[in-house]
Parts: sequence; structure tokens; C-alpha cells
Amino acid sequence: MRQLSLALVLGASAVPATSLAQQCYPTNTSFAWSQPANVPIADDAADRWPTDATIRLAYGGQWCPDVEQFELRNKDDGSTIAAQVRLRTPVTIVENTAQALTVIDIDPEQPLAERTDYELVVRPPNPSLPAFAEYLIEFRTRATPMDDLDVNAFEGIRRVGLDGDTCGDNAPYAGVNANVPACLVSSKFRMRLEFQPLNRSEISYAIYRTSTTPLDEATMEPIPLEADNTRVPIDIQPGARDVTGAGVPLRPVIFEVLYAPLPRRDCYTVVMLDEYGRERGDFENTACVDLVVPEPCPRGCEGAQCMVVFPPPNPFETNEPIPGQMCPTLGLNGGDPDRPIPPVGEEPPPGAGGAGGGGSADGGVPGADGGQSEGGGSSDGCNQAPGAPAPWAWLALFPAVALLRRRR
Repeated sequence: MRQLSLALVLGASAVPATSLAQQCYPTNTSFAWSQPANVPIADDAADRWPTDATIRLAYGGQWCPDVEQFELRNKDDGSTIAAQVRLRTPVTIVENTAQALTVIDIDPEQPLAERTDYELVVRPPNPSLPAFAEYLIEFRTRATPMDDLDVNAFEGIRRVGLDGDTCGDNAPYAGVNANVPACLVSSKFRMRLEFQPLNRSEISYAIYRTSTTPLDEATMEPIPLEADNTRVPIDIQPGARDVTGAGVPLRPVIFEVLYAPLPRRDCYTVVMLDEYGRERGDFENTACVDLVVPEPCPRGCEGAQCMVVFPPPNPFETNEPIPGQMCPTLGLNGGDPDRPIPPVGEEPPPGAGGAGGGGSADGGVPGADGGQSEGGGSSDGCNQAPGAPAPWAWLALFPAVALLRRRR
């Protein structure tokens, strides 16, 4: 029955662009993190923002902003700041689960004034809470631009694997959830990825699944000819700063993947987003995990009926990565929405049309082969709210990791 129901849902949603499945996600806007951090300017944890760094916010929900919903201004004299506003959303791997967050890059056309207070106000039309109806970020700039980015200082991904013991109380496995027929959730694994952020709060990190490869059931060796080497963006993580003197802690990232097909080997990587939002690092630096049907687990009694047995993978419980929303680039306060991003090493010198030079010229990586933010949102569930955005708004992957701009 599960196979038939899922096949009917997938078949019905394939032509109108997953319109039925997409109704299962929250539609109201919630903010998750920002760079600089959303704390009072006088707080000990407040960032002193580089004069040329991009401002970033991450949010969940169905919302493509327009320029009327942003205010970016100098608090000291009230002047507005011209900026380019870019948005990107990574894909969601398991249907009807927590969506990846959309990330907003707000990139001023000119460097901000030194040691000056600024405020950014964002007003989504569909806030999930009153606190998000007028989301305010205040920050103070420092006297210098961003430090040069040493790509060799970032070690990249450290490890990836199941998030816990399959025989533990909180096993990293969940069977199919068909409580709401229109919002079926396939069987899935819960994963844990770790990387070490730099002590740089203005740098963000993009997480990719770089490949998924079937394993031979007899030898457990990968089958290269059947590998899918498409880079799939699954998350964007904020930067970090050592505010205690104990160092920047290791960053765990929890996400979910489909249970089927098994056995297989999935590989992942983490790269930096620099001051232009360009991806920097090494896509060949990966960590992999072999996923197989877990061994049976004893329940604490004797006999076959006292064993937890994990099911064989169901071939119907699979789906392609689900695209995020595609939103246009905006020009805030007269900013140019089409302002180009220079390749690594070809940044214009200071004062050349408001752009800037400097920074390391090595370590650039090619663009992604797919869509493009943090896997957040809500838990599994169905929110079939009327008046949700048209299905086409969720069809296309947001352009492959947009090359963003840096001013120096």
C-alpha cells in the first residue's frame, strides 16, 4: 500500500512540479542566523564588522523579497546604503522534511564608513512570529576591511557518519511516515557532518554532497560506473568567532538523507564563501560514509520476536533532490542588481568604481552543478495552507552557487 500511495503521489506531482509535496512545508518566514550576529551593538559578543564584508541572513519559509521590504542605513546620519541583494536556497534531499534555509547576501556597492553604526531592517509579509515582522540587525563597523583569506588555513570537512547508534534510544533511522497521505516522508537516516570553522565571523560555509555511489553487495566495493558525481548543495552555515578565548569549537551539522538505495557510499565536502560570496577551498577534500542496512538490535529479551529488524530498502522510497525557491537578485537603494562578480585574482584595485582588490588569488573552485542554504525549518509535517506560492516558484534550482562580490 505504501508503494502504491507513494507512486500515486509522485506521479501526480511530477507534471505540476511537485506542487502537492511542496504544500507540506511551512510557508511563514522565520529567521535563523545572521552575519553580523543579531545582538546589541554594545554586547561583548557583538561583531565589529569589516567595512567591505557582505551582510548575510538565513531564513525559512516561502518568501521572495522585494526591495521595499529592506532598509539599510547609516544610523549616525540616516543615509541609505546602495547594495546588491542576492538569494540562494540549497536543495532538500528527503521529501517533506525540514527544508534548507534560504540565505540573503546584502552586498553594499561601496565600503561602509569606518567605526560607524548601521542598521538593517527586514520586513517579510508572512512572519511566523511577531518578532520576525520587523527583523532588526544593528552593528558597528571596525576601522579596516576584511583580512586576506588564506584558503590553506581551512582544513575543510573532518568527518561524516550516522548521528548516533542504530541500536540506541535515539537511533539515526526513521521509517516511512504516512500519517498524512499527502505528505509522505520516506525512510531516512540522520547524519552528522563535522568541520572546523575559522575564527572569522564574516566567512560562511557551503556544504555539498559530492557523490553517491552504489556498493557491490558481495564485495562492498564501489561501482564507479554507476556513481552520481553531481555536486548537490545541501546547507549553508554561518561563520564563527572565538569570544571566550577557548578557541572556535568544532561545528556539527545534522541533516537527513534517504534510506534507499542501499548499500551505497555518500561523499561530502565543505568550502568557504569569501567576501564576494565566491566558493573557496578544495572540492576534492571529501569525507565519505558507507551506508548499509543496519544489523538487527536486541530488545533486551530472548527469541526472534525480541529483535529490532531494519527493513530492506524500498525502491519506491527515493526522490531526486528537491529544488529550493528561485528568487531574483535585487538592487537596494539604487544598487545595481546585475553588478558582475570578478573571478578570483581579478578584483579591481581600491577606488575603481567602488570595487576593491586585495586578498588571496589562489584556492578558487568551479561553480556547482546544481542548485544552491542551513537545513533548518520545522520537523516533519504537513501544512497545506491555501494561498501558497505558485508551484513554478519552487521548480528551478537557484543558480549554481552564485559568484558574489567583494569590495576591497
